[in-house]
Amino acid sequence: MKTRILAAIFLSAVPLIQVTAQQRSQPVIIDHTCTDLSKVPEKYVNAAKKKFKLAYGHTSHGSQIVSGMKALANANDLYRYNRDGSGNALSLWDYNPRGDLGNPNRTEWARRTRELLEGNGRDRNLMMWSWCGQAGSASERDIDTYLSLMSKLEKEFPNVTFVYMTGHLNGSGARGNLNRSNEQIREYCRKNGKALFDFADIESYDPDGKVNFMELYGRDNCDYRKDGGRGNWAREWITNNPNHGLALPSRAAHTHPLNGALKGRAFWWMIAQLAGWNPPAKQPAKKITPVKRSGTARKEATEKTVTPSPEKTTVSGKAVTKIYRFKKAGEYRDWKEFGTKKSVIPETETGLDIPSGGKPALAVYRNPVNLSKLEFKARVLHGNHVNWYVNSKLTGSWRPSIGLGGIIRNDGCLLTVDGKVIKIPNSPRIDKEAHHYRVYIKNGELIWKMDNKLITKRRLPDDLANRKGSVGIGAYNSNVKVSGIYLKGTE
Repeated sequence: MKTRILAAIFLSAVPLIQVTAQQRSQPVIIDHTCTDLSKVPEKYVNAAKKKFKLAYGHTSHGSQIVSGMKALANANDLYRYNRDGSGNALSLWDYNPRGDLGNPNRTEWARRTRELLEGNGRDRNLMMWSWCGQAGSASERDIDTYLSLMSKLEKEFPNVTFVYMTGHLNGSGARGNLNRSNEQIREYCRKNGKALFDFADIESYDPDGKVNFMELYGRDNCDYRKDGGRGNWAREWITNNPNHGLALPSRAAHTHPLNGALKGRAFWWMIAQLAGWNPPAKQPAKKITPVKRSGTARKEATEKTVTPSPEKTTVSGKAVTKIYRFKKAGEYRDWKEFGTKKSVIPETETGLDIPSGGKPALAVYRNPVNLSKLEFKARVLHGNHVNWYVNSKLTGSWRPSIGLGGIIRNDGCLLTVDGKVIKIPNSPRIDKEAHHYRVYIKNGELIWKMDNKLITKRRLPDDLANRKGSVGIGAYNSNVKVSGIYLKGTE
């Protein structure tokens, strides 16, 4: 059985350290950035073991977390667990209650939760449930049912915290029903201060955290689309990192042991954080370093952005020159969407398809770059805007307070420099033809051209010319197709 892990985790109130969902104002989001246990202070791991008594109802996919926990416990006594919590271990009732969030139906888990918490499991203060693939076929109403049942249980058990989970990947990609269901859950948790174990996000990245394999139609077994065929990010990472030092389980249901190991590590990060640890601010992942649909019962979402913040620094690092013609799957790998729930990777045509519905939407290069040259060819399918940003910190505004941006419209062009808007007089207009745009930063000077016609030439602030930040291409309230990109700079 394929278990889709959308887990409810409950913790009853524990003096001083434990905080319930009703009391928490900030969400606790456990994702692929939360697997480096070297960052977790040992005292909070021990505090979590003393405070929490866990029951976990799941079928096969849900066992991946426990497989990772077991391997970790075998390697390090600090992460021990057993049924009764004896010997400085975490108390875990595994496979209890029976079933999952969709078995035998989508509501029985809530009845079994009440039965447990009011019966022989009344001492349990941390409880998890998983799915068995049902999140992939869930409708918006199905997910709303799940969320509303969780909310009802929170009210019935005011001293219990519920920690939500997303479902495992199924190869349907960013536009698939599964990702929409997962985003529905993420949105609810972000806006309502819930704790979320983002199962899908953890298995979307290898430990280096540079590529979102979900966007490459990743599956629960760690396969993804690669150059017209399939690759497996877990096998590839293990091959490239033979001395990784991670405690791998001998097996993990439906997946590679590395995936199970990462989920087991993320579990301990989670309970340490729930026990009172404040983790460092999330940064782009390195090695093992941490990393829409709307529902009727939820507040509006604040978009989660993982765009790296610009670094005010002199030019240093690895020189990079990239050419993208978007004729094979591998050419999309370095790009992600920002500000839109629709994938920048088209289903049939080549090119980055970037739709915007009333706010900036971009294809963003995954790594921060100090840019020296950007060229791209783009055509407006709908609307009248094409945007670009370099060395920027993207926050959802069309004029970011940090960085450089250009906006081409049918009534002229605008330039933004660290939030300041500059109108370019006598600049070219845009139409629905494909145009070739060039942006150069050379000797502290910006040169911006369209179809080889100069738009502006301008001296930049010294720190902007020597800053790493995000590179993005897209639109505002428009739909833009980008058919090719040339990028040169220093990562």
